[in-house]
Amino acid sequence: WLLATSMIIRYPSGRGLWTGSLIAQLFGLLVLLPAWYGLVWLRALDGGLWLILAVVVALLDQFTKQMVMAKLKLGQMIPVTGFFDLVLVFNTGAAFSFLAEHGGWQRWFFTVLAVLISGWLLTLMHHHRHEKLLPAAFALIIGGAIGNVYDRLVHGAVVDFLHFHYAGWSWPAFNLADSAITVGVVMMLWGQLFHHGAPTAHDQTRPGAHS
Repeated sequence: WLLATSMIIRYPSGRGLWTGSLIAQLFGLLVLLPAWYGLVWLRALDGGLWLILAVVVALLDQFTKQMVMAKLKLGQMIPVTGFFDLVLVFNTGAAFSFLAEHGGWQRWFFTVLAVLISGWLLTLMHHHRHEKLLPAAFALIIGGAIGNVYDRLVHGAVVDFLHFHYAGWSWPAFNLADSAITVGVVMMLWGQLFHHGAPTAHDQTRPGAHS
């Protein structure tokens, strides 16, 4: 799905950003149709909505990155406010440019790490499927991880474009996937610290739950 979207946006035919080549559009249809039925199937399962949320986060992340790459050149900066700029940089490190100055080994290290963590979070999502806070947190982290892994596999680095600064202080550029991961981690920690062990609606309806 992400690959089809990327092809349609990246190879315009000259009639606008959303008019891709005929081959890209046909490929997109072949991929999107089974993906749509897959989402319908997941909706019928416990926790399917949270998987859909993860897919939506990844798609939104890739959409914003493709828009920025279509409008900006590498290293270009467009001031939006006195403290926020749109930029286009490629980050070979982790979120917020962590380990970006090292050699190319971190590309595959963070790719494998993201896949392993996503698999672990999928297991936790199934375990907490009758809750709301923790599965939502897991979905945000997984969606953000998918978005950044796609960048590493296709571009060799993560596309960052959000840059905040104030009074000479500058925060490393980041993207929507980084934001989703950060919010998801905060939600996960909050759920573990303050909602761990709280009875869910599913638990309250089980026989003997109130005995």
